[in-house]
Amino acid sequence: MNTTHTEKRSPVKKVASATKRVTTVAGKTAKAAAPKAAAPKPATAASRSYDVLLGGEIPVTGVVVIASGTSHFYDVFRAAAPERIDLIKRGVAAKEVPRMAERMDTTHDRLMQLLGFPRTTVARKIRLKQDLAQDQAERFVGLSALVGQVEAMVTESGNPEGFDAAQWVARWLEQPNPALGNRRPAEYMDTVAGQELVSALIARMQSGAYA
Repeated sequence: MNTTHTEKRSPVKKVASATKRVTTVAGKTAKAAAPKAAAPKPATAASRSYDVLLGGEIPVTGVVVIASGTSHFYDVFRAAAPERIDLIKRGVAAKEVPRMAERMDTTHDRLMQLLGFPRTTVARKIRLKQDLAQDQAERFVGLSALVGQVEAMVTESGNPEGFDAAQWVARWLEQPNPALGNRRPAEYMDTVAGQELVSALIARMQSGAYA
């Protein structure tokens, strides 16, 4: 008497077999589609170092000319307060001081005098590839924002072609201003409060309050 043995398949084998049938196409095992990588988030001012934001993407010998309102100075000006604070705390390399001087078409010594930086200290930091002190970085970023403010103002006027905001700011700061009792705006650039005063003055110029 023949006894027929019925093989019992375990649930695990059944699942494996079913899965194999589903994933087999024309005798070949189909590969599961790889998950799509998430799109990278756009960089903000806070997520980039000042070296990249201002100097790392354009030549040191180049001039900062408004093209489409998206320059590095413009980015600093448009950055929200928390982003600008984070940018300052990340650190500003001392080497940015002479680079900024070149962009503004002024001397290294004059820029340090303008911002109230001790010449020998900054020179040492440049040589040792160190960052500016935080209070110095704050004033330096403030100057960058001021240039960006002028860029934004001229861009919004609709005629930015050929205008160099950094060089314009350097010249304008040295001119006596009636709104300041004929004092030069440059006299206020060595403190954050003074920079805020100068920024407010530029905003008033845009509104037509002062020429």
